[in-house]
Amino acid sequence: MRKHLLLLGMALLIGTMPIFAQEIHPVKAVPYEWKNVQIVGGGFVDGIVCHPTAPDVRYCRTDMGGAYRWDASAERWVALLDWISLGESNLQGIESIAIDPQNAENVYIACGTYTSSSNGAILYSYDGGKSFTRVDVPFTMGGNENGRGNGERMMVDPQNGNVIYMGTRLHGLWRSMDKGQSWSRVTSFPDVTEHLAPNDRVGWMNRGSGIISVVFGTQDKGNTEVTKDIYVAVSLMGRTNLYVSHDAGTSWQPVEGQPIQYRPTHMALSTDNQLVITYGDSPGPSEMKDGGVWKYDVSKKKWANISPVQFKKGEKAGFGYAAVSIDTRNPKHMIVSTHCLGGKHNFNSDEMFRTTDGGKHWKPIFKTGYEYDYSKAPYVKIAPLHWMFDIEIDPANPEHALFTTGKNLLNGVLCLQALKKPFPSNFMLLRKVPVSYPGLVIMVVLLISTSIVLIHWAVMEILISVIRMV
Repeated sequence: MRKHLLLLGMALLIGTMPIFAQEIHPVKAVPYEWKNVQIVGGGFVDGIVCHPTAPDVRYCRTDMGGAYRWDASAERWVALLDWISLGESNLQGIESIAIDPQNAENVYIACGTYTSSSNGAILYSYDGGKSFTRVDVPFTMGGNENGRGNGERMMVDPQNGNVIYMGTRLHGLWRSMDKGQSWSRVTSFPDVTEHLAPNDRVGWMNRGSGIISVVFGTQDKGNTEVTKDIYVAVSLMGRTNLYVSHDAGTSWQPVEGQPIQYRPTHMALSTDNQLVITYGDSPGPSEMKDGGVWKYDVSKKKWANISPVQFKKGEKAGFGYAAVSIDTRNPKHMIVSTHCLGGKHNFNSDEMFRTTDGGKHWKPIFKTGYEYDYSKAPYVKIAPLHWMFDIEIDPANPEHALFTTGKNLLNGVLCLQALKKPFPSNFMLLRKVPVSYPGLVIMVVLLISTSIVLIHWAVMEILISVIRMV
């Protein structure tokens, strides 16, 4: 019996030896071409920024997967931050993106995933995102924290591309006077620190997300240097959450009559001087139990509740509003999105409402029927519409809109006639290229090599054991 085992072991050993003893012939080297793995759908795209006048110039940001530029000719998103090393991965969470309205080549990206990290930075590019210069800043950011869908926190003065404002979560309002190359704090801006008791666990979970939006007023024809009117929204509740400066940031005052029963989530100014703000009682994507949409007439200094779903005074909505977009060509045309509406008030999921009369009448987009193309990422079909924290009506084409969700970025064709006729709105996934996986092939090769070595080692162990028995 032992003799048979010895012979078997020798046979197995001899059988595996050719694997290592084969004659090696030189092979002509073939260069590898590494490309990103297209994941398409999946993950939170929390913001889109479009240039107001240059068609197809748009960027999007993610909570922990970097920033992207739209390539119109290839119809795909181009990753901009793949050069960031693993050690600097905190910079992959994008807090905000800004484009110079006067020069579409100038783009700025605020990077920082968590406020607990110290390596926040603002990247500036003067060549349309082809290359970036990094500027380390003395404040932290929270690209993957609550309120990451709020915005936009960073904006370029439309009358002076040298001037950029950046609202932070914990460190107030900051400004650059040299196209993003250096930053200083706006010390005249009020203290908006949210003070919470250390043991207030619920309060800490639902705390605000700092300064969430900066909007410049209509251009002053008599002033060609800088924009005088600047509005800043802060994620605060129960106290002042909207400030205005009428002297280019030198001094600030609360906007009178503002709603303080919930927190601002998004803010936009129409071409006819109407400031529209969406609100929720939390920054989101944490749960919202109340919210609204309000419009402030800048000229008349009057507020109006234009929420698509109205309630009696003092009654909570049970949901909030996430975002708003205003048509740059038609100030009466707006779209707003909800958060946590699904399963309430006869709505199966969150909704986008659309108006063409400045908020007097709204029509739900999804409830009346829509077509959703899942073909590029069929695995996201099971996920309901949710986390729609940004909507952008295309400045170059009001029939076209984009919006974000917790699972992808969607491209929509919104037919104005759908407000009068039963035409469905069409939405399709846009291709996204978030990450590279060059180590995958190497791992497969290593696994094969390791398997061969393990087989050989096992055979040797068997053979040694048999010899000892003999």
